[in-house]
Amino acid sequence: MSSFRTIGISSRVVKILTELLIEQEVKFNNETKYLFVGKTGKPNQLNSFNTALKTANEKLGNEWINKNISSHIFRHSHISLLAELDVNIKTIMERVGHSDVDTTMKIYTHVTKKSKASVVDKLDFIEI
Repeated sequence: MSSFRTIGISSRVVKILTELLIEQEVKFNNETKYLFVGKTGKPNQLNSFNTALKTANEKLGNEWINKNISSHIFRHSHISLLAELDVNIKTIMERVGHSDVDTTMKIYTHVTKKSKASVVDKLDFIEI
């Protein structure tokens, strides 16, 4: 697995990050160079972020996510959504740094409700 890589991001992500950086420039007088910071402008610690995610999940009540919630869940979700969008598996592997297709296919490509529904839609268009 490759820990560092360059990936493309959407124009929507660029817009969100630009707005975040502008907000932080004003709030912290250009004294921070990090994206994800706490109230002081210092980087968020991973354990604090994961604790906040778990707390937010608990506040969902009946709608809570029945999984071990941590920052890693965003990686799982990202890969699952790419698979749902029919992004080529080799492209997904390169984006996330996997060298083994089995890792991507077995662990990360969860079947989503949307992908289940798309099977039915695709079957409707088969000509016999």
